[in-house]
Amino acid sequence: PHSPQHRHFGETRAMYDDLNAALNWNAENPPWHGMVLIKDAAPTSEGTLLLHHFVSMHLRAERRVCLVGFEQALQHYSAVARRFGVHLPAEAQAGRFTFVDGFSNPFSPAATTPDQSVDLERDPRSGLVNFSISLQSLESSVQQFTKLISKIVRSDSSDCCIVIDGLSTFLDSASEMEEFLVADLLHYLRVLSKDPSLRCSVVVLAQAPPSPVPPLDRTILSAEYMADTVMEVSPLTSGHSSAVHGQLLIRDGTQERDETLSEGGKMLQFKAKDNTVSFFPPGLFKS
Repeated sequence: PHSPQHRHFGETRAMYDDLNAALNWNAENPPWHGMVLIKDAAPTSEGTLLLHHFVSMHLRAERRVCLVGFEQALQHYSAVARRFGVHLPAEAQAGRFTFVDGFSNPFSPAATTPDQSVDLERDPRSGLVNFSISLQSLESSVQQFTKLISKIVRSDSSDCCIVIDGLSTFLDSASEMEEFLVADLLHYLRVLSKDPSLRCSVVVLAQAPPSPVPPLDRTILSAEYMADTVMEVSPLTSGHSSAVHGQLLIRDGTQERDETLSEGGKMLQFKAKDNTVSFFPPGLFKS
């Protein structure tokens, strides 16, 4: 049976049509594998608008979504999802939505060990699963996190999209000598998205300066090369405009920015509205 939010589908399906067209994606059958990195260089964090798009698009297509929240609480995402015509509690009760809460208690003084088992204690009403990074061992925390994600993905044979709203909690916990642990986490997510025995896609949001300025953190730079698609959100290079809120560069993860537009990359501009975002080619603003 169709999920409750399908009565809203006609109202919301055109929301990101221009973006889906640029990516060559079908909103009713979104990609079920691969890794997307969203680089957010916008001062007002417009990159989160893309996160909401991935969550709503996959749920409307009746795909499972695991949203990992380090930057915002479940209540925030539930409120935004309602504006997109998606009811997260109903999706959770249908078994399609899981929220890994790394926001409420991001850090724990308790020690964990790498071989410690992970129990998937998921609230069936909200889909909530708690997670905290141990202040005693980042290595153990990364291993616990990968075990948790693996358990969620493998708990059902249906398609699953993993959406992570930020890496700063892990990066802030890592010393210079431990940065490789966060890179290992990203590598694990990439492998998960390429596993032919699974139907799993991964979306990761990271704060980073606009290209060609290199990321301050080498982990973000390595993430660019791991990703199949990099979506770079940044302010307009020409300065502030009331008609256009920013620009979005879409490129292959292996491409450098200076070769992107000549090698098949795409540049769009966007304007955020109350319940939607308009994407359009530069200079072709839609009112």
